[in-house]
Amino acid sequence: DVYKRQSRQKPFRDETEQQRIIKDQAMQNIAGFGGFLCTGGDDNLKTALEIAQYSPGTVVIATAKTIDGDVMVNNQGVQSLGFNSAVHMYRNEIYSIAQSAFTHGEQDQPNIMFVEAMGRDAGRLAFEAARGDNFEGLTDAEIRRQIELRDTIIVITPEYPVSLEEIRVAIQRKIDQYNACTVVVAEGFRISEDPTAGVDKSEVDPAGHQHYEGIAQELASRLKPNFSTAKIRSNMYL
Repeated sequence: DVYKRQSRQKPFRDETEQQRIIKDQAMQNIAGFGGFLCTGGDDNLKTALEIAQYSPGTVVIATAKTIDGDVMVNNQGVQSLGFNSAVHMYRNEIYSIAQSAFTHGEQDQPNIMFVEAMGRDAGRLAFEAARGDNFEGLTDAEIRRQIELRDTIIVITPEYPVSLEEIRVAIQRKIDQYNACTVVVAEGFRISEDPTAGVDKSEVDPAGHQHYEGIAQELASRLKPNFSTAKIRSNMYL
């Protein structure tokens, strides 16, 4: 028999009375089936590890499934279920946005698009979706579009912090060349001048993470005075 259930509870993270009750219930459920199969990202896989450590005799199987693509095993990245599909979807959206910016950009009114992508601690999804040298699964027309537009795109990730001035210079360089720029930023990127920007301190998920959303809009707002003649849009969260 297979018992399927989805949960955001993290029974091993806190030692509150409620969490101890949840932990005991979870272990009783698992014991009744003789094993535990877990799919998910970093938080779910940590829970699987905690179950294995808490009950060494329990069979625990864990499979990476996250569109962030940031699961590591023995310091090596592993393939995550759903990641390639997410890359394909994001890539189509990003290049459609970049095409709109490029075809409508004018010398006296360039287009700047800010696109926010998933990625709390890693910008792999943003990078793989926006990179211009990956043509896997594309039609000839999509390949031509990607080659034409790839140099108009900037990717910003949490792993490589940069200042607002560095971003401004990079955007200006694209505008000087193409009258357009599409900035793809992972949600976990933090502005070095203000690391709390784009963080909703009032909202925390069950794993204790603060809610990240709005860094693209924050960048657009802060950089807008530097590009007074440009058309800037940032209401795009993929």
